[in-house]
Amino acid sequence: MKLQFGNNVPGPIEEVYEYVTGMGSDGPLDRILFAQKYGEVVEESDEAIVTRVLDGDSEVVWSSTFNYPYSRVMVVDSDYSDREDTFVVVKGGTKWTVIIHSKKGGIPGLMQ
Repeated sequence: MKLQFGNNVPGPIEEVYEYVTGMGSDGPLDRILFAQKYGEVVEESDEAIVTRVLDGDSEVVWSSTFNYPYSRVMVVDSDYSDREDTFVVVKGGTKWTVIIHSKKGGIPGLMQ
């Protein structure tokens, strides 16, 4: 199941991307704020940043890829939904679109 929503945001694509993702062209803009937003950084490479977030008694490990300033994809290896953000220049600002890729169908997929 896929859920998509978006909005036009006033501002240059780079500024919108950095505000939403916390990432600049060379990596995290502020490592402390990045960890607060994404969780503890476990591994970092040119392709992805792997983070770990405690969720009650379990932990969730996210693999996030960043294509500055056009997209962010966050993938998790569990029952949680994956997330894709895209950024496109439009007249008057930036179109920011979020696509949630649910791993469940029906009502449970919408509730994720």
